[in-house]
Amino acid sequence: DPGLLFMAGTAAPGFEVTPTFRFGISVSAVRSSADINRGIVVPGDTFSIEGDGNGWGAGAGFTWEPIEGHTLGGTVRYWSPVTYKGHSTTILKFPAPASAVAPAEAELEFPLEATLGYAWKPNKNWIIEFDATYTEWSSFGRFAVQSPTGTLVEPLLWEDSYTIGTGVTRKWDSGWWVGAGYWFAEKTTPDVAFNPRLPDVDLHVGSLGTGYRTECWAAELTYQYGYGKPRQISGGAPLPPTGATANGKMNYRAHGFSAGLRWFW
Repeated sequence: DPGLLFMAGTAAPGFEVTPTFRFGISVSAVRSSADINRGIVVPGDTFSIEGDGNGWGAGAGFTWEPIEGHTLGGTVRYWSPVTYKGHSTTILKFPAPASAVAPAEAELEFPLEATLGYAWKPNKNWIIEFDATYTEWSSFGRFAVQSPTGTLVEPLLWEDSYTIGTGVTRKWDSGWWVGAGYWFAEKTTPDVAFNPRLPDVDLHVGSLGTGYRTECWAAELTYQYGYGKPRQISGGAPLPPTGATANGKMNYRAHGFSAGLRWFW
């Protein structure tokens, strides 16, 4: 199965400019590995690339409380392109079994991301939040693999998109809290480059959660339900040599549960 591991070590100093305005910056060192594969002609045929690469990242963020109980915040993060160096493997089942391994490298340009949020605390027990995030997914315009035999280019054609979210939390002096939230994520892949392995739809997610916190530890339990607007795929590019496309109708439903336990020291 395809996989992409992205690890970042980050240093992030912060500064209190005024009692109501805080600013921070971050720098990151990145280590990433990729295992990307796809079919070729018949079931069992595969072309894959495995490799590792390094990169870096930088970000900045702020919080500002112009009026008591009303807080604005924002972050922006940039990641450098990562060049994966390793090898490619080609396995053919037709017309005769064969395989080949060759040195290969490929580059991925990870997207710029910017978020702006607002929080309102009418009193110490309630908090209402809104946020919006823009992601420059168009950085995934194509995937090019370079090897001694040439360069293989697969168009990805991803599009920039945004997510919006809102949530409300009620806290009690006893340490208990309950919350509910909603967020919407816009699809990023056009029909012509749609890949069934990436269930990309206009996605709506609702969540409910509760938890308990003390000075030393905290526990949380959350449920999420995701609904994807039914998507009719048409105009998909034929994949050589079979001419198959991903055209069709896609429906998406998902249930998720999460639980957490944290300790403070």
